[in-house]
Amino acid sequence: AFFPQDRFDEVVEQAGWVVARKDHGYVALWSERATHWRTYGPGESTGGHTLPFDLVAPGGADNVWIAEVGRAADHGSFAAFVSAIVASNPAVVRTGPEIDVTYASPTEGIMRLGTQGGFTLDGMARALRDHPRHSSPWAEQCALGKGMDVSAGGSRLQLNIETGGRRVS
Repeated sequence: AFFPQDRFDEVVEQAGWVVARKDHGYVALWSERATHWRTYGPGESTGGHTLPFDLVAPGGADNVWIAEVGRAADHGSFAAFVSAIVASNPAVVRTGPEIDVTYASPTEGIMRLGTQGGFTLDGMARALRDHPRHSSPWAEQCALGKGMDVSAGGSRLQLNIETGGRRVS
C-alpha cells in the first residue's frame, strides 16, 4: 500500500492499523496480515520521500485490506478518530478458499462481505455496483485488471498485480 508518511501531519500505528491525519482529513488502513515498511537502500529511488511510504503485507494477493476515511467535522479530534478505528476489531474468517470479512465501521455501521454471499450493512443486504476497481482523474482500473498505470504532474506509477512489481518514474 502506498502510504507516504511524509505527506501527512500525523501518523499513528496501533492495533494493526496505520492511521494518518492531513489538516482536517483522516485516513486509516488495516491489513489482515502483519505489515512492515519496505526499506530502500542507497541509490534506490524513493520518489523523493523522506519517511517510509511503502506498507507491505507479505503472503500473497488474497490479503484483506480495509480503508476508512473521515474528517474532523464528523469525528472530532484525530485522537477520537484513532480510538474509534482501533476499537473496531475487523474479523476475517477463512474456510478453504472462502473469505468472510466483518468490520464495525465507526462511520457506517457493521459491514460484512465474503466471497460467498453478498454485502450487508447492519444486517441489511446491499447491492454491490458494477464499478471500476479504481477511478480518478489520474487512472481508471477495471475490477479484473492485472495492473495499474497512474500518472500525475509528470510522475508515473506502474503496478503489476500478478508479479507484485512496481515502477516509479
